[in-house]
Amino acid sequence: MAGADLDGDQYWVYWGNEFQIEEVAKPLLYPSTKKSCVNRITNELIVDHVLDTFTDTAPGIIANTHSVIADKHSNGTFSKECEECALLFARAIDARKTGENINLTPIMKLKDKYCQTYPEWMMKFDKPKMDPPSKSINEILYQKAQDAWIHPDSYNDTLRYFPVIQNPMDETAIDIDESDANLEQEPEQIETKAKCCCPWILIILVAVGFFIFYAIKHK
Repeated sequence: MAGADLDGDQYWVYWGNEFQIEEVAKPLLYPSTKKSCVNRITNELIVDHVLDTFTDTAPGIIANTHSVIADKHSNGTFSKECEECALLFARAIDARKTGENINLTPIMKLKDKYCQTYPEWMMKFDKPKMDPPSKSINEILYQKAQDAWIHPDSYNDTLRYFPVIQNPMDETAIDIDESDANLEQEPEQIETKAKCCCPWILIILVAVGFFIFYAIKHK
C-alpha cells in the first residue's frame, strides 16, 4: 500500500523457481504533501501532536477498507478503489508530520459500500462475516492456521489438513522426545532422594542437640 525504504523495513527474498511473476505491476506514485510550519514550537504543540498521533484512526480505517475491497473486488488490489485507498493511506501515515487534515469522506463511502461484511481472515469478530466466505489466499492461510490444534486426548500437536487444498498434508503428530521425558522424570527422582534423606537428617539433628545439651550440663 505504501513505499518502503531501508530504515528497518523487513524484506523476504525468494530464490526458488516455483513462484513466477506473471505480471509486473506499475508502482504507485505518492506525491509529497507540503509540510505545515510554525514560527515557534511550544510545549502545548508537542502535547497536541502526541495526543493527535495516539488518537488518529484514519490509517486504520483506510487500511481495513483497502483490505476488504481487495478481497471482494474482482480486480483485487488493482482496482481503482484500492488505488484510491492506497494513495490516501500514504498521506494519512505522514499526516502527523505534514499537518495535513485527511478527508475521510470518500473512504467512508467506500466503507459503506464494501464493508457491510468482513472476510473471516481479518478477525473482525464483532462484524458480520462474508457469506459466502472469502476464497482469497489470505482466507485459505487463515483457515489452515485455525485447523492446527492440540489433540485433547494425547496432547500431541496434530495438524489437520484444510479440505480446499488438493494435496493436503498427512496428519502429523509431534511426540515428546527423550530429553523432554528425562526432564519430566527428574523432579520425581529428586523427590524420592529427598524422602530417603529425611530420616538421616532427623537423626543428625537429634544427635547434635543431645551433644549440645550434654556439653552445657557438664560445663
